[in-house]
Amino acid sequence: MLRLGKFSFVFMTLLCGQTLAQTSGMVRIGVMNDMAGVYSDDQGPGSVLAAQLAVEDHGSQAAGRKVEVVSADHQNKTDLGAAIARRWVENEGVNMIADLPNSAIALAVNEVVRDHNSVMLASGAGTALLTGGKCSPNTIHWTYDTWAYGYCNPGSCGRERDRHFANPEHARGIQEAFQRHLEPNGSPRLF
Repeated sequence: MLRLGKFSFVFMTLLCGQTLAQTSGMVRIGVMNDMAGVYSDDQGPGSVLAAQLAVEDHGSQAAGRKVEVVSADHQNKTDLGAAIARRWVENEGVNMIADLPNSAIALAVNEVVRDHNSVMLASGAGTALLTGGKCSPNTIHWTYDTWAYGYCNPGSCGRERDRHFANPEHARGIQEAFQRHLEPNGSPRLF
């Protein structure tokens, strides 16, 4: 149900965006995600199906134009994700790219949509760069980010002792944000 609502929002965003005004025929929404790897349970084939159902719920039309959902598997490879995005917006008429559950790929696609004045909805990428240093008027960062995790969670931890942080290397930004929040407040070190 949550995914259906998320892609209904995508659909409405597309209706209001510049991209729709620039198209002459069909509206194409590209759902790019990990179809078989580590992110496939959260945002794999189910996200594609949710987008298709949302489009069907609206009669497969927007402002008198036919709406179509296409999908691709970025296989968690940044270069592949960027190449798919470029092909979609340059050659296949994709107006908006959604999902992107890998931060590195979302950052690469962010640059492609900015360069082509297209639209991106990042609903799984966690990097705070999408709303910080790499912020773009073409990108909507839908869910959490590493800044929110790093700055909101430390306040719920007591200040009386050192903290131990175990995380995979790709989540390093969360740990760094957490540490930056603790130090100015006189909190003990993070290990």
